[in-house]
Amino acid sequence: MILEECRELVDRQMPKLVKLLLESEVEDDTYTNCLNSALYCLESYAKPLNTAESISQNLGDFLDRYVCERLEIMAQTIKKLCNVILDDIIITDGFKLALLDFMLSVNFKAFRSARIHYDDYMARGRNVLKALAAAQSTTALYGRRENKLDSYRETLSSKNKSTSTSEEEVLSESTASLHTIRSQDISDNIETLAIGSSSDELYPNQEEEAIDMPPKLNRCSRRFIVAFGSYLRSKFNNAPQCLMEYGEEGFVLREILCMFFLPGDCHFFHMVNHMIDLRPDVISNKETRLYIVEKFLRPLHHMQMMQLYINCSETSKDNTERTETLVCLSAAFRRLLKPIVEVLTYFERSLSNDFELLSLRDLRRATKTRFETLERLWSLAAATYMSYPAEFGNEPHSRSQHIICSLVELTLQTLTARDPEKRAYAAALLLNELQVICRFLDSWWQTGEFNDWYEEFAFKKSERNCRTEYTMRPLDYGQPYMKICRIHRIIRRHIESAGPALAALYDSRRLADFVNEHQELLTRKLHQAVVHSMYEELRFYQVHAQMPVQAGRDIFWQLRTTNDQQLRSLYYAYYVETMSDLKQAEFCNIDELLRRCQNCVIYTPLAELIFQTFERHLEQRALLVNRYVNCLIQNRLHLAKVFEKLRAVYLLFNFNEFDKEYSLAYGYLENGLIVKGAEQLQVIMNRYNSMAMLRNDPFYVALPITNIEQLSLAYSCNKMLNGIITEQQIKSYNEAFRMRLPLYVTVYRVKQLPPLNSDNAVAESLSELQDTVVQALEKHFQIEALQRAVDQLDEILPRSEKLSHLQIAHQEFVSLMVSSLKLGVYRSQHEQQELLTMARIVICLWRRVEYILLYNITEEDTGCDFADKYDDHNMAYFLSVMTATKAMRSLHPLKDIVK
Repeated sequence: MILEECRELVDRQMPKLVKLLLESEVEDDTYTNCLNSALYCLESYAKPLNTAESISQNLGDFLDRYVCERLEIMAQTIKKLCNVILDDIIITDGFKLALLDFMLSVNFKAFRSARIHYDDYMARGRNVLKALAAAQSTTALYGRRENKLDSYRETLSSKNKSTSTSEEEVLSESTASLHTIRSQDISDNIETLAIGSSSDELYPNQEEEAIDMPPKLNRCSRRFIVAFGSYLRSKFNNAPQCLMEYGEEGFVLREILCMFFLPGDCHFFHMVNHMIDLRPDVISNKETRLYIVEKFLRPLHHMQMMQLYINCSETSKDNTERTETLVCLSAAFRRLLKPIVEVLTYFERSLSNDFELLSLRDLRRATKTRFETLERLWSLAAATYMSYPAEFGNEPHSRSQHIICSLVELTLQTLTARDPEKRAYAAALLLNELQVICRFLDSWWQTGEFNDWYEEFAFKKSERNCRTEYTMRPLDYGQPYMKICRIHRIIRRHIESAGPALAALYDSRRLADFVNEHQELLTRKLHQAVVHSMYEELRFYQVHAQMPVQAGRDIFWQLRTTNDQQLRSLYYAYYVETMSDLKQAEFCNIDELLRRCQNCVIYTPLAELIFQTFERHLEQRALLVNRYVNCLIQNRLHLAKVFEKLRAVYLLFNFNEFDKEYSLAYGYLENGLIVKGAEQLQVIMNRYNSMAMLRNDPFYVALPITNIEQLSLAYSCNKMLNGIITEQQIKSYNEAFRMRLPLYVTVYRVKQLPPLNSDNAVAESLSELQDTVVQALEKHFQIEALQRAVDQLDEILPRSEKLSHLQIAHQEFVSLMVSSLKLGVYRSQHEQQELLTMARIVICLWRRVEYILLYNITEEDTGCDFADKYDDHNMAYFLSVMTATKAMRSLHPLKDIVK
């Protein structure tokens, strides 16, 4: 009775449910097939295959597949329906399993005709095919990698290259250190990768990112590896059945393939300290067990470590390790691992198709050369990153520098190395890693900013005294990284050479004009220019002419030739993961770089060619910007006239044009009328500012407090000249101005004294003292020394080619000025103050004697006793003045002048 009610319920509700899932009311062939399949599943729900474990595994694979195909909405809907079925207490457990299996079956078969995201999916498929066709037509000129897997029984002719003892030690130490560092993240990373990444990461935006946006890290590097491993495990999870079907060697062969993609505990293998190991006493054939340990265990370890290394480097939780340099290196390794993965997937395809019985030795022959490449890649990974000394701290720029320097060392290996291919791989990786440095430099040249979001570049932009500077990054631990390679020396020389000029353009907002005027050079990516020039250099070291290579069984060929929808989804996901960066030129990808380096003779100086090419392009840019800035400063901003103006104002070379105004202003300052004196000086400065050559760079009188010693002239020059005319130099100029202003004014006042028209000896004595004081004061002008410094500066300016040369020339002039004027020397200042005091005494005596000679000398025939006495007093005063003048001329400041 119950069975009849169930059958009636199924017959009544099943067509409605199928139409609902298909989202169509049309009863076509698809509807009929789905309905029959669903009814068959319900009728045979009690079969042993309908277990909770199998349904759970199928559901997980089903959801993974829909995530890969960007159908998350449908996957979530199926998940909710499954939860509804499982939570229903009325339905029996067996019927629940049957319903779940029915839902999966219906949706798998309905996928081809379902209209959810159908147009978008088909459009993306067409775009991929078009892009692949264009890529194949482009790479036909350069050739492609050949995978000869048609016959596994052909013995490859290449010899096995053994690893040196030192390399084995490095590998063992690196493996241990990797587990020490990463053990806490292994389970989290594998879980994250098994679930997969978002659709945006699987289908990245191919448009070029803005230069001021941080780079987006790829987090789907092991998506295919884990998913394909899960796919293989689902096929061979029933050990007794597999042993009966394939035999012991066939089953262990399939589990070895599983271990290459998803390591874990299985029938023949288990994990020991996170590493793959063969279970003891499981394989009955001792020869087979020894063969596996000897031929496959080390490649399994290398593959496991490489995949873990790539994953951890791109999904690290530690911000200090998340750098563009490391991500670029791991992307290159992932791309270089692609031939190895393709060999393994194609071998598994041959096993599944059962064209011929394949053995462990067939797998060894098919993968022998690839496993040598795998070992070589792991040794490079261990040497470039895992060997980083912990005592240098976790600064990102130190770690990035270690990667570059390690690759340089590997490229500089001697020609007698056991593995010459390793040198070619290191050179290709070094050229590939230069793209990160070149991106920083490209951004620097175009914007003045490095855009170093992870602080991994050795230099940084900073500000000092409102001026931009490019300096080395500090080390928190205070312990410098000792492995300094030539690449970083070249970069340092380049920053030091071009940095001041670019900083001047950046501060003056003229960098955009510079870039627009030289777009042909600066808009071309530096990395592309370096790689293109490198290829030109390598032409002379090529072994033979470049011949196109026939395409092999790559992953896209396997995708097109399989009808398994799950495999197609997985292959497509891997194709997207390993696709070359579309923003990068085809000739700059790691495959082409490696092919060019491998095609060179053994004595090719790869490292030296890289150094020379990289340095030549940087010198070209540095020379351009230095000449541009030099021309801009000297020809457009008229630096020579600016220096002339500074000398005229601060050193009072044009004092005669404003002598009365200066004397009046200084008089106010002497009498304590500081503000009024400053205003009078500003009147003089305004007259300077009104001149044609001074109109854009005005002078201002600055008087912070009412103290003549704090008097200064502020100069507002063009921002391009801030690096040449520094604030400290302006302070030196102001010291010279404060020292020379009283000298010039005093000399002017002494020279402007009216002549004493008298035959009296006192007039002659005062005139001699006047000349002596003037000569002593003019001695402090140091006209000849300053003129020599001016001539030296004017001679150097036309020959200067860089901003730094102009800075040095002006600094030398300021230093000569300070030493000539003895600024800051107490003895010189004390002597000058004595002379100024004597000059004031001379002026006072002169005025009094002039008054007496003009008004207080009486005629001799007056016969007045009072007049006679007054004349006697005047003569006595004259005698005292004469005595004073003789005494003053004998004092130290005037003694040398009198002689």
